[in-house]
This record gives sequence, structure tokens and C-alpha cells, in this order.
Amino acid sequence: MTIVEALIQKKKIICSNLSVFKESGGKFPYFIKNKSSKKNWALGISRINRKKISHKKINTFLKRFDSHNISNQYLSLFEKL
Repeated sequence: MTIVEALIQKKKIICSNLSVFKESGGKFPYFIKNKSSKKNWALGISRINRKKISHKKINTFLKRFDSHNISNQYLSLFEKL
């Protein structure tokens, strides 16, 4: 499941600290800095289980992926060409 799909389903997310994940997940996932460290993953799982999810903030964040918004951005881009 991708990060955006997980957010749509209101799931808690833990993932490695890659810029692509930060871009698609915003501040909602718990990011693991050293993905090779079992200790960091265990700590991350522990922390994500205590983390509260704000559905309102997630819904606001997800509007950037709405097909209507994306199509308007493409049209705006093509009009500038």
C-alpha cells in the first residue's frame, strides 16, 4: 500500500526517511532515519502506536492529490506554455 493510500484509509505509517516518502506523506508518517537499525524500527513501532491521528488534518493534506486539483494544475501549466 502506498503512503497516500494508507493515509486515505487512516492507517498509521512507519517508513524509511526518504525524501519521496516525506513529499507524499507530509508530517503524518513516522520516519526511520537509519533503516538498517532494528532498534530504530522497534522504537518507531512503539512510537507510532501511541501517535494520535488527526483525520481532519489528513483530509486537508490529501486534497493535494485530488484528481480535480491535479487536473487544474495541469491545465494551468499548459496555458502558460
